Amino acid sequence: MSKDQQIAALQAENQFLKQELAQLKRLIFGAKSERFVASESDSSQLNFFADQVVQTEPVVKQEISYQRSKAKKHPGRHHIPEHFPVEEITLEPEEKSECMVKIGEEISEAVEYTHASLIKKRIIRPKYAHPVSQKVYLANLPERSMPKCIAEPSLIAFILTR
Repeated sequence: MSKDQQIAALQAENQFLKQELAQLKRLIFGAKSERFVASESDSSQLNFFADQVVQTEPVVKQEISYQRSKAKKHPGRHHIPEHFPVEEITLEPEEKSECMVKIGEEISEAVEYTHASLIKKRIIRPKYAHPVSQKVYLANLPERSMPKCIAEPSLIAFILTR
């Protein structure tokens, strides 16, 4: 083997090892979406079987069917016990309701702590419909200390200090 042939063989081996190292680095350090993406230098791999004719067997497709049970709906939060004393607060809408028709009400409940007892605080907001404009009016719910939480600030403070 002449020196030129040895140099060419070593350069080819060096190029192959560099490509292999780059691919291994992509597999180890690359993001999952990039791990199996062929690089531009691997495009020569497509021509590997160019001289040979490769016969592939036809792909047999199989139809699979199954039944799946629906996921159970979340039961929601626990109900506030009925034995708690109830404090009812009625909030009227800002608009005048004398000429309107009451069509229902929205009820929100929360738990408040007062001197070693729990009280169910019920906020009632009547719904009114204007007979002419058919528009529905409802008072705004007071802002909660934590969104979607039924605990009032007094109960939260009690829990945090114990």
